[in-house]
Amino acid sequence: HNRERYISWTLTRSGERMFGVGRDDTALIEAEETLRQSQKMEAVGQLTGGIAHDFNNLLTIVLGNLDIARRERLAARPLDPASQIGIARELIERAVGETVEVSVECAGGCWPVLADPVQLESALLNLAVNARDAMSEGGRLLLSTANVPLGAAAAAERRLKAGDYVRLTVSDTGAGMPPEVVARVFEPFFTTKAIGKGTGLGLSQVHGFVLQSGGAVSIESAPGRGTSVHLWLPRSAVSPREPTMPPRALPPLPVRAGTRVLVVEDNDALRELVVTTLRDAGYRVLEAHDGASGLALFQRQERTPDIVLSDIQMPNMDGLALSRAIRQRAPSTRVLLMTGYADQVDGAGDDLLVKPFTPDVLLARVQAMAG
Repeated sequence: HNRERYISWTLTRSGERMFGVGRDDTALIEAEETLRQSQKMEAVGQLTGGIAHDFNNLLTIVLGNLDIARRERLAARPLDPASQIGIARELIERAVGETVEVSVECAGGCWPVLADPVQLESALLNLAVNARDAMSEGGRLLLSTANVPLGAAAAAERRLKAGDYVRLTVSDTGAGMPPEVVARVFEPFFTTKAIGKGTGLGLSQVHGFVLQSGGAVSIESAPGRGTSVHLWLPRSAVSPREPTMPPRALPPLPVRAGTRVLVVEDNDALRELVVTTLRDAGYRVLEAHDGASGLALFQRQERTPDIVLSDIQMPNMDGLALSRAIRQRAPSTRVLLMTGYADQVDGAGDDLLVKPFTPDVLLARVQAMAG
């Protein structure tokens, strides 16, 4: 055999003589090398597993947004802004929570505007969530409308043409922002929130929607004085009773109307996609960013959620621990776990949703659980 051997020697002098003891360390050294290789492969496995998890999250987001873009036909039509705020109010109240008081002040005889109702609702919700985050200890959120004729000078300040506009305003009593932050809030990916707490895309999406609708966005804010975001939308010559385009087809309702779903996912963009998909299908959705906050939210509900949809890999409390805690408290609640790790699939059974998945697959699994 050409096997290399490792011998260690210990020499001892006795007078004019030397005694040597040799020890064969081959097995020990080979075992250490095997352990090093094993640790190296384990580290590589953990690294590639983490990359695969993040990639599967990203791929799920891409597939979901492609599906939405393929299906959705933006339908700008004459709207009554006051009615749209009334429709969005319930969703906004759920999103901001009990510590924020939501008020509505709409001008009488509000002029109609030409806009996509879904995009307008999404814009109002984005602004409300930002306002909530600025009021960590609670506060007041005001949704209001006003009819505002703009002359040439006033319109030019907002990069608009002179004419009649409806101003939709979302105001909060939060921390406010300094001028240097206000100047950047519409930049994609700019955010003042902690890492993992925001994508920095919400306000840029609002800005893009309003620009596409022929309007503009302006902000009034100062530290300690709260923030007001104004959406300026041009007055429509057509009333809402004379729509220029057919109304959007409603999404199919879930198997059991009123089904309540708690979504727990630490990836903000993925959580937003899942929540939007479920809400568009008619589900009543609660959301949390990790297992600990998800369990706390679950325990605060007067009516227990019917389904909990949770990622497995999360900080503070992972999905498996969350699932065990929920089953102990409410055995009738169904739990569906999402994962981007292929090695978590074995033995997981029907309670696992493997990433990446499309909105259709997500809805099919949730509807099957809703029964």
